[in-house]
Amino acid sequence: HGVLNTDNITITGESFDYGPYRFLPNYDPGFTAAYFDETGLYAYGRQPNAVLWNLYRLAETLSLVAPVEKLKEALSRFDDAFTTQLGASVVWRLGLEPRSPDQDATLADKLFMFLKAASAPFEQVMFDWRGGFARKEKALAGPAGALYRGEAFESLERALADYEPAPSSTEAEAYFSGERPVTLLYDEIEALWAAIAERDDWSQFEEKLAAIDLVREAYGVA
Repeated sequence: HGVLNTDNITITGESFDYGPYRFLPNYDPGFTAAYFDETGLYAYGRQPNAVLWNLYRLAETLSLVAPVEKLKEALSRFDDAFTTQLGASVVWRLGLEPRSPDQDATLADKLFMFLKAASAPFEQVMFDWRGGFARKEKALAGPAGALYRGEAFESLERALADYEPAPSSTEAEAYFSGERPVTLLYDEIEALWAAIAERDDWSQFEEKLAAIDLVREAYGVA
């Protein structure tokens, strides 16, 4: 998100309005998508706090009709709920069978520590380790293989060893057998737009949409 304020999130928790926005090329908690965000208010690593701030504003509104102590109690559960859900989301994204909430949260923590320490390509790592250790040989042979041989990966490697692949992780082998994931980074968007603006050529755009459909199918969200 370039901006993640109260008018860019719904009461049920979905966020929207992605202009300006970026997908991360490499994990960087300080990455800021909006050129006008000079203080990094909505930097990637600060987005959970931005959501909590939004919830506080919602609570202020609800304080007209709900007991303040009940609202404070609900807001106090945010950190634990976020940590638990982040762990569950990482386990799902990696195509693993969940363990305990605490262990899944620890896996997520080790994943982000590795991504930051190695300045690893965000999507490539998620792609390479879909299915966990069952994908180790292919991951090591892939374009980011050198990163997985470094010291920074050791802690995450030990954490991954405790997980079994989920059945869903083998259902889209055609996509995950490739070398690289489908991405939509900013330079790709600029290239797609240039072809349209300069030559009225929509072919690359249509090809990218088709590729994104394959990703949706691979993750079972089509």
